[in-house]
Formats: sequence, C-alpha cells, structure tokens
Amino acid sequence: MTIRLLFFFICFCLIPGLGYQYVQDDLRQGASASPGLDYFLGIAPNLFGGVSLTAGLIVIGREMAKAYSPRQVHIGAAVLSLLGLWLWEAMQIYLPNGTFDWHDIAWTVPGVATSWLMANVLLRHETK
Repeated sequence: MTIRLLFFFICFCLIPGLGYQYVQDDLRQGASASPGLDYFLGIAPNLFGGVSLTAGLIVIGREMAKAYSPRQVHIGAAVLSLLGLWLWEAMQIYLPNGTFDWHDIAWTVPGVATSWLMANVLLRHETK
C-alpha cells in the first residue's frame, strides 16, 4: 500500500466510518436542538456510510483486483456501494423498528460520489 492510498483510506474510510458510528450511536440519541440539526443527524449516517464504504472498497479493490484498471475499480466500488446501501435502506421497510426514508436514499449518492471523486483526484497518478 502506498502512502497516497493509506492517506486516502484514513481520510475517506476510517474517519467517516468513525463519524458514522458516533452519529448513529451517540449524537442521534435524544437530539432535537433544531429541525436543521435533526435533519442532518438523520441523514449523516447515510452520507458518512456512502463515503466510508466506497473508499474501503476502492482500497480493497486496488490492492486485490490488479487485473482491472484503477478506473474500473473506482467505478465498480461506487456502483457496488450505492446499490448495496440502497438495498439496505429498502430492507428497512421489512425490519422490525426499521425506518425507510427517501432522504437517506438521496444522501447516499453524494457520499458515494465524494469517495469516487476523491479517489480519482488523489490516486490518479497511481499505477495499478
């Protein structure tokens, strides 16, 4: 793993993943300071989850799928993340205490797009 790939992993997988966990487990519990804050805390896990999962799959894919170009790995990771997170959100309809929300579906897209874009910017000079 190169320094750039490690930097990408820390900034776009590890930190957003910890942010997801913190918002999900701590900040959302009983938070109702303002409607804007409530909305952000409601969609933040999907935003952070999209960033973190996509970045993690990009790092794994770049290390394991050497037969594919970095561009193919980035696109594959983004598509897999987006579809997986959308499927998970759709499953909320059938889970006890699950809550389906179209806003969660929508905010997954910028999360996935952030990691995909930053991988293309930060890792563009990396070879496969």
